[in-house]
Amino acid sequence: MLLDVHQGQIFCLNVVGAKILSLFERGNDAHTIAEQISREYAVERATVHAHVTEFIEALQKHRILQSADPPTTT
Repeated sequence: MLLDVHQGQIFCLNVVGAKILSLFERGNDAHTIAEQISREYAVERATVHAHVTEFIEALQKHRILQSADPPTTT
């Protein structure tokens, strides 16, 4: 679960969402995160990359994540 104290909102994450957030917070870009999740869950990297990018952009849109750089789209 994520608690946004500034906006007073709570967001529930599944296991993969929590992993994406954790890896992103450690400085990994969308490409690296997608590679790792793709290997771990045996899902095509391109599919995972699209979902990872969308998830990170949604967190940024809701101001849960603030990043100077947008997620990598390669």
